[in-house]
Amino acid sequence: MKSVLIMLTAVMSLSTAVEAADQNEPVKEPPSLFYNIGPNILNSFMGLNALYMAGGVGATVCLVNTGVDAKINDFAANDLNSTVSNVYGIPAAMLGAVVPVVIPAVLYCTADEDDYETIGAAAAAGQSVIVSFTMNSLMKAVSGRVPPAREERGDTASRSRAFHVGFMNEGVFDGWPSGHSMVNMALASTLANYYPEETWLQAASYGYAMYIISSVFLGLEGNMHWFSDGVAGGLMGYAVGSTIGKSFYSRRFAGSSAAGTDSFISEVSIIPLIFEDGAGVSFQCAFR
Repeated sequence: MKSVLIMLTAVMSLSTAVEAADQNEPVKEPPSLFYNIGPNILNSFMGLNALYMAGGVGATVCLVNTGVDAKINDFAANDLNSTVSNVYGIPAAMLGAVVPVVIPAVLYCTADEDDYETIGAAAAAGQSVIVSFTMNSLMKAVSGRVPPAREERGDTASRSRAFHVGFMNEGVFDGWPSGHSMVNMALASTLANYYPEETWLQAASYGYAMYIISSVFLGLEGNMHWFSDGVAGGLMGYAVGSTIGKSFYSRRFAGSSAAGTDSFISEVSIIPLIFEDGAGVSFQCAFR
């Protein structure tokens, strides 16, 4: 049987920005949905974003081991008025599933053919939803966190500490981190960073995201997620969305000085390799 050789090579290079004659010159064509997607994914784990990602993991460890997760879930299930909890959580559960699909679609469909700025916003929003949803599903599939009890409640503290790490041990519907939190925060931070000059949009986007995040552990009588699921999803979603938003923002103007501000990886390429006795892949990254 032929051996399979996997070659991972990182190519570090110093890149210099070429200044355009007019740094405020608009782009001449709209970006695609997958514009710069490879570097955007990797940059979501680089620099300050690495702290957000690590913070999601660290916060979970702390909230689980200190019993905060269990206490907040008990509060939502037993102390918070059930009507208030459901009125707060049901709209969020529906909005959190629909808004990430509707917003990119509405932006794209309502944009004029030559309105590259709005088309770019639609592409950025769509990419953030795709990346965050995919990333979240993979994390859930591996972490295998047991969700809060939905019928007969027993030892909440023990249940909050249950992680069946592996692959698909608890599926991808429930678990850690919260998909509603991660995807909606990614969408919100993408739009906020794509339109940094629109203060009202930033307030509305982050306000909406915080509502969704809080609803996943307080709404529906605590039956959706643990508190740490929402915290981790919010932090990780921000890392993904802010990276994608800034990447697309830098493309709004040719030669913008904002280009690459928080970008470490400028190019990603995957090259198939074929040998006489096997095959492999060369994975190359260019770092700024």
